[in-house]
Amino acid sequence: MALMKLLNFYIVTFSLIFITKISFSFSADTINNSDGNKFRQGWWIIKNENKQIDDCDVNSKVEEGRYVDNQKTGIWKSYFCLGKIKSEITYEEDRKLGYAKIYFENGKIFEEGFWRINHWEGKYKLFHENGILYQDFNFGADGKRDGVQKYYYPNGKLMAEGNWKDSKETGTIKEYSLNGKLVSERVYNEGIISTEASKYYPETVDSNEEPVIIEEKTPAPPPPPIVEKIGELKDGFNKTFTKEGKPLQEGDFKNKKLITGKKYIYEGDKLVKTLIYQDGSLVKTITEKLK
Repeated sequence: MALMKLLNFYIVTFSLIFITKISFSFSADTINNSDGNKFRQGWWIIKNENKQIDDCDVNSKVEEGRYVDNQKTGIWKSYFCLGKIKSEITYEEDRKLGYAKIYFENGKIFEEGFWRINHWEGKYKLFHENGILYQDFNFGADGKRDGVQKYYYPNGKLMAEGNWKDSKETGTIKEYSLNGKLVSERVYNEGIISTEASKYYPETVDSNEEPVIIEEKTPAPPPPPIVEKIGELKDGFNKTFTKEGKPLQEGDFKNKKLITGKKYIYEGDKLVKTLIYQDGSLVKTITEKLK
């Protein structure tokens, strides 16, 4: 009996030591580490060491998530300067592919949906800053609005609803007052309104009610990854900044070269030109009017 107790003691002790060593090794191996090929592996926490973000303290956390062979994988979180979560973006082989959430600085969700590399797909929701749903959209596989689309007031009342196809209004779009009364029925054909077929009901709205105003907010893509140094540009979407924090280049890169996207040219602190690239070639130059 004594021998059995002694054996059990050694077995338990050995197990605890073994588990402790594994836990320590796992923890040490998955925080900001690279392998022999200098590929980032495991969990990484990226901080604002280069002061690229205005008003952020040095070493404040910018984003964190997991790398597999130098490619972002799974859910990556980014943060506002004061540490509140800014976004949760799903990555697959370093591409934004999966469910995404963007937050207001007050902690409430700003927008959420499925992001497929360069556009939203399927159900998409955009919220007022008070947390009330503002836009309830649906996007097709090509990133264009498709099907029933709805808008809501900050009080939760329906503002407007109707069908869209290829991002154009189709059929009857109904608009409502702040108190839920039908204001108009606008008839569209491929985004063009038919004034003859449309109906308006101004008599249904009390004089003290606010008018219907559909404020279009173009759904924004999830924020791009912070590029710590130009030399760390990866194939795929990147956004770079000047030392002053102004946008410099954004778009799809290959071999550290901008392939499709925009390049900004400044004179002092004034933006003077925007260069548009497509498939590696300059296709358009937009010259800004200096004030």
